[in-house]
Amino acid sequence: MSLSELGIYSLFFTIITLSYILIGYDYYTYSTREILTKDYRSKALMVRDQFIFHLLTYVIVLPLLYSIFLFNIIPQSYLFLFYTILVCEHLSQECFRLFTTLSKPLIANLIFFIKSSSWVYIILLISGLGLFDFTLKHILIMWNVGVFLSVLVSLFYIKTLHLGAINKPVNWKWIKRGIVISTPFFISTIAQKVIEFSNRFFIDQYLTKDAVGIYAFYSNIANSMLTITYTAVIMIIYPKLIEYYDKDIAIYKEYEKKLWVYTFISSIIYIGVIFIIISPLLSFLGEKDLSEHISILWILLPGTAIYMLSFVPHYNLYVKHKDILIMSLTITGAVFNFIFNFFFIKRYGLYGAPLALSFTYMLIFSLKYYYSRVT
Repeated sequence: MSLSELGIYSLFFTIITLSYILIGYDYYTYSTREILTKDYRSKALMVRDQFIFHLLTYVIVLPLLYSIFLFNIIPQSYLFLFYTILVCEHLSQECFRLFTTLSKPLIANLIFFIKSSSWVYIILLISGLGLFDFTLKHILIMWNVGVFLSVLVSLFYIKTLHLGAINKPVNWKWIKRGIVISTPFFISTIAQKVIEFSNRFFIDQYLTKDAVGIYAFYSNIANSMLTITYTAVIMIIYPKLIEYYDKDIAIYKEYEKKLWVYTFISSIIYIGVIFIIISPLLSFLGEKDLSEHISILWILLPGTAIYMLSFVPHYNLYVKHKDILIMSLTITGAVFNFIFNFFFIKRYGLYGAPLALSFTYMLIFSLKYYYSRVT
């Protein structure tokens, strides 16, 4: 895509991400702890009641999101694709989290691959063979197909879990309790996404769509480090942290140490690989503007690595039920990120965005590490 199209795609992706967070309400943060600490026979009922809750959020949130098209933030021609991608993304993400919670990382990663990557390889193959020229709308259609297939695969594997019968009444008390407990995490996630995506809107405001595209390109490379580390390391270890914190603190400490070590190693390996392949990749793409702004990547990568390491003290606070504290620390980061973006992008232009993000990640890591040790 052109840098301008990449900028539009980045904004579309950002709105989709924020929207399915609204629908999900971070309810999984409540259900994960419940599923891991309750007996096996109740798991099916908790999964069912969680999706009943999400059905209610669909009824409330989906009509409100139509304002995006009324104000022409996204053109009306993308209305159907927006809603179908949004619903499928949310369902697929919740299934991914469920399989992660139940210690089924291979199935979870298969779902994640189909949702996030399989359709991209098809586009690359067809484009590489010169069989078809993909427009932005074609790419969104392929995204829609990929995420829809991931939902179908998720439903197939859910049947194989044999979680038990769901022929009992809906536990509305459990659902209401989940809303209360999930609210601090939901606010934290919104704050986190403000940190992650607000710089793109600042760039769009103060610079150009091309500048958004340049930043989005390097941001996606940096975020891939987070995706790989999460799927290869964090998602495998963190359920064990939750499970053993109240059972055996010695085993918990062993898993916490592993999370520190493997997260650090994963980030170093990723940065090394990117250092080797980035120049050939930029030469292949032939975008001069990208090559001229490669310093953005070298600012983003260490900042992202620090953010990944902050997951360790984050889960330490999570297992201690320090939900309000987690929310407060993330909101603090979001406020400082907003301030950093405002001053840095105005002063340093495009380079201000990665600087603002990296400073924010260092602040969040420092705060979470400190409070994980003193609480």
